[in-house]
Amino acid sequence: MKSHTVLRSIFVFGLLFCHLNTIAQYKVYTQDISNFWEAYDSIQTTDNKDKQIDILQRLYVGRGTVGLRDFMELRGGTPEIWQKFINEDKERFEKIRPYTLTVLEQKKMIDKGLENLKILYPDFKDADVFFAIGIGNSGGTIKGNHVLIGCEVMANEQPDWAVQIVLHEFIHTQQVEATSGHLLAHTIYEGMADFISELVNDKEIAAMHPNGHIAFAQNNKDDLWKSFKKYIYANDDYNYHGWLYGNGGQTINGINMDDLGYGMGYLICKSFYENATNKKAAIKEMLTTYFTDENARSFLLKSGFVPEKDLKYVKNFEFKPLDIKNGKKIKKITYGYKVKRDNIEFIIKSKDIPFKVKSLSVAGIFNNWNPKSKDYQMHLEKGKYVLRLPKANFENGQKHYFKFVANENSWLQPPIEAKNSEKDASGNLNLYLEL
Repeated sequence: MKSHTVLRSIFVFGLLFCHLNTIAQYKVYTQDISNFWEAYDSIQTTDNKDKQIDILQRLYVGRGTVGLRDFMELRGGTPEIWQKFINEDKERFEKIRPYTLTVLEQKKMIDKGLENLKILYPDFKDADVFFAIGIGNSGGTIKGNHVLIGCEVMANEQPDWAVQIVLHEFIHTQQVEATSGHLLAHTIYEGMADFISELVNDKEIAAMHPNGHIAFAQNNKDDLWKSFKKYIYANDDYNYHGWLYGNGGQTINGINMDDLGYGMGYLICKSFYENATNKKAAIKEMLTTYFTDENARSFLLKSGFVPEKDLKYVKNFEFKPLDIKNGKKIKKITYGYKVKRDNIEFIIKSKDIPFKVKSLSVAGIFNNWNPKSKDYQMHLEKGKYVLRLPKANFENGQKHYFKFVANENSWLQPPIEAKNSEKDASGNLNLYLEL
């Protein structure tokens, strides 16, 4: 019980500190962290599943901040999901626990970054930061002027683990609006958050994460652009072809990596800023530009990043669905599963996965989107990954949403030829099976 008292004390101190510090004009809420660990400890006292779910409802969800409710709305989460998540991955929770408690120790570093942002961007808008324990599918996102950080994804032994992700998401609250464009526009939109957050943090992302996507982008600039150029005009709805938001990543120079679109956008925005004579005006233009496809093209050309030999191409390409079948019309098919007598057979060809995998699973609404569920692991059979489940597990007349997940954390994007793909309320593109 002593640890609970310490957690509550930390939280109260955090709120007092936020109220006293009027310079930054934002508040940090850590109540959801302390509530979660109280619930976590309490469910260890019983093996009864229903009692554990009730405890999580009362002590965590029921007492949650508006930030936790936002996070649940955008990224999911129910007492049932948390109960299963905790019991299947206790080692993970025990490891991150002490790191989640260092948030307030990092607030001065976050303050400094935001003060630097206010200097560069006087039209700075206030926002609040909420730290919570999610369901393992999001390190950070925003809703309105709320920055939402998933500690179970981001917390680690680094003493400043929260600073970069908070600043990155804070930049998103300053951008005029989320982009309506496609791959190029999203690449710039996300890369901008990385670049400006690095600028105001006065600490290079590549130095902090030498094996990350920014370091890779800087070290492979020419090859990165050469590859990205092939995808630049893609305007497939919610399909970023592995450049953004996981979904299998891209392989460049023999290395597969998620989120290289962030690195590409970072390089474009860095070039834009460095070529600008008025730095404040450059930041304002970045943050106040609404990135349609054509605005993204104009920004790219203005950035000075494009090699001279590619200027004509960039000026004249047509935004359109990416032709991944070498000029042939794409035939829409039911992708990812077949109905065979009394079974549902989930199938994905190994050649459809652009990198080597150690494991492949099916995660969907039917298993609480848990890629670690033992009953949903796929097996390699003659060049295909396969999972067979009884058809009786799936209700007729319903759409059962799912995705394939490689190595437990790389969520594969539905291919453009999949006619059974649809976005959910959060804007995520999923496959679905329907009986």
